[in-house]
Amino acid sequence: MKPLARAILSTLYYHQLFYFPLNLANLKKWLFGYHLSSLETDNQLLAALETLVRQRLIDHNKGYYYLKNCPFDQSSMTMKRKTAWSKVDQAQKVCRLIGWLPWVRLVAVTGNVAMDNTNLGDDVDLMIVTQPQRLWLSRLLIVLGLKFIGQYRSTQPSSRIDQSRQYCLNLWLESVQPLAKNAFVAHELLAIKPLINKKGAYERLIQANKWVFDFWPNHPAALNLKTKLTADFKYNRTLNRLNELAYHGQRLYMRRKITREKIAYQWAFFHPQDQSRRVLRLFDRYLAKL
Repeated sequence: MKPLARAILSTLYYHQLFYFPLNLANLKKWLFGYHLSSLETDNQLLAALETLVRQRLIDHNKGYYYLKNCPFDQSSMTMKRKTAWSKVDQAQKVCRLIGWLPWVRLVAVTGNVAMDNTNLGDDVDLMIVTQPQRLWLSRLLIVLGLKFIGQYRSTQPSSRIDQSRQYCLNLWLESVQPLAKNAFVAHELLAIKPLINKKGAYERLIQANKWVFDFWPNHPAALNLKTKLTADFKYNRTLNRLNELAYHGQRLYMRRKITREKIAYQWAFFHPQDQSRRVLRLFDRYLAKL
């Protein structure tokens, strides 16, 4: 099998795991492990797709491509896309409120909402990146603020509260934080939609994790690798100490509630239902068969 055909099948399979068929533009952006050169045109990509259709390995419908025998429901896709856009609009106000805190550098929508692939009842997942030595102090103030206005999604939500208007702060990082290197993490990072971006925090995060383009080499975020950035840290002994106290206090408070969450001084991943292992296991199994 030709490398381009293999990359197309891999890409469609990965997104099938999230019930997400791809149009030509998204297929180019998310093409797995294959760098499209400047000489490879849309016509060449379309020719490879048409060959796979003739071989009955993939199907296409109304401009979308997906693996053979996979369900395709355009009305559902359209509804999910519109729902995601609406949720992003709603998140703007909360993100501006979070971004008012001077230590916050980046607030971004993640997950299904960022991929325009969400349902009406889903909450909104947010990534928050802070200045170094300010993560846990920032988290304390942000969580208290969102709880006060009733828009914080806890791990044990009440059935009386509309979760679709709540925010799950499931990913916290300090600036310039390298992440685990795998296709799932790379995809999640490249898919985020920054709503607040101060002092080049998004560009800084991409540069610290440029390995993501080993998996998804054609994503337009690669342009951020050329951005020149300056240091983002001001030493303050008192605030550093308060951040340490906030970390130990929150760690103690969460001790009995922690299941699969991963928590450290410079980062926190609050994913009690982590999909990454299942997705990577299935994806690796599919790649081995190609």
